[in-house]
Amino acid sequence: ATTEIYTLSLHDALPIWVEKVDHLEDGLRRADFVTLHVPLTPETQGMISTPQFQLMKNSAYIINMGRGPVLDEDALAVALAQGEIAGAGLDVLSVEPPRKDHPLFQMDQVLFTPHIGGDTREAKLRTSERLSRTVLEALDGADTYNWFNRPR
Repeated sequence: ATTEIYTLSLHDALPIWVEKVDHLEDGLRRADFVTLHVPLTPETQGMISTPQFQLMKNSAYIINMGRGPVLDEDALAVALAQGEIAGAGLDVLSVEPPRKDHPLFQMDQVLFTPHIGGDTREAKLRTSERLSRTVLEALDGADTYNWFNRPR
């Protein structure tokens, strides 16, 4: 699987640009925002931890919209407490639902969303369109891509 890494830079809020980099470490050093959108695999589990936070700018933010265990939450709490990074946005956590006393809940630099970060108007529209097309295909007798209980 190929991983493409891009950096996003903000200077005085505008202009915004995205740049492709060849190595995660280069992107971590340069990015103002690091967003994670990877599946959980043996290679991605814990891929962002203390060494990666230490590479990041102290003004950088990390956003995890992939899978919780991709990001080491204990290391994130330490990085935030020590000012190694500025903040985090978490749409997923390692354990869901999380404990009420989760240490990151006590940190003002962390914004949480309830695993709906990809739930945009555009995503809902695409999902509705795809669902409608699939239902119409099934009613026409087509072999749809996601038919679970397909008649034999």
